[in-house]
Amino acid sequence: MKKILISLIVLTFAFPIFAKDKVTLLMDWFPQGNQSGFWQAQLDNQYHDDLEITVKPGGPKVRTTTAVASGQVEFGLNGSDSVMMANSKGAKLRAIFVSLGHVPYNLVYHPNTGVKTIQDLNGRRFAVVMGITYWKWVKHKYGLDKVQEFPLTGDLGLFAKTPNMFQQGYSIFLPARMDAKGIPNAQFKVADLGYRPYSVLFTTEKMIKENPT
Repeated sequence: MKKILISLIVLTFAFPIFAKDKVTLLMDWFPQGNQSGFWQAQLDNQYHDDLEITVKPGGPKVRTTTAVASGQVEFGLNGSDSVMMANSKGAKLRAIFVSLGHVPYNLVYHPNTGVKTIQDLNGRRFAVVMGITYWKWVKHKYGLDKVQEFPLTGDLGLFAKTPNMFQQGYSIFLPARMDAKGIPNAQFKVADLGYRPYSVLFTTEKMIKENPT
């Protein structure tokens, strides 16, 4: 929470030229706990008096890097790996603050279905944000070339009735949501597998150049 509150300070003071202007911060997922400082600051009107910041939710079909790079919004939240991948394709994005020490990606699967190691997921169905960077790394490193990928929607009911399926999520939220609905679950934390990108607040190089601190 301390890091989240500090990031609010960054947004408030890093770009003073925005006095009386409106800017938008796009989240990388639906509203959840690690974003709470951003949402609460908006509700309590705690951003700079002369700066109107609108916080917008993300979701499985939202690409914050694309939205920021194209000028649809001024700021975004995402993994540092996604920012770097966007830059490798021509975007000119720069992280301005670390909001989490690592993105808490996890792979949630059904317990008591023969899964003991990450390799045991091979051949199963996987609900994932298509094209997401961490999965490319995991799939290559652990030889998961037979996994059947399909787009993540966040439908826990589908997971509950599909024993041969695993699902992408955040380790700090998804297992708790499943527990609350009585859905048995187990997980592999992607950070434990060796992949630990920062979660960052980012904008464009142009924004930084035109609005230096």
